[in-house]
Amino acid sequence: MEEVETKTTDAKSATEYLLKQLNMGPDIQGSGEENSVTELEKDDKGDFYTIRLVSLELKNNGGSGTIGRYKVYLDGNYELLN
Repeated sequence: MEEVETKTTDAKSATEYLLKQLNMGPDIQGSGEENSVTELEKDDKGDFYTIRLVSLELKNNGGSGTIGRYKVYLDGNYELLN
């Protein structure tokens, strides 16, 4: 069985990794779903964390601030959720 290189170990490292990969500015923050707590989930592509990216500017102007939700896999792959 092939060993997967791990690039994320928890929701915090998954968030930091995603922000770096997307080259997001300081106005963008990430959080795990459901009040910043996310459990490791699994699908046919592997284990992942669900991360919600939030714009502080949008949030401060009365919106939800959400600019995207992503699956971030332990191996560093990620995908935008609909």
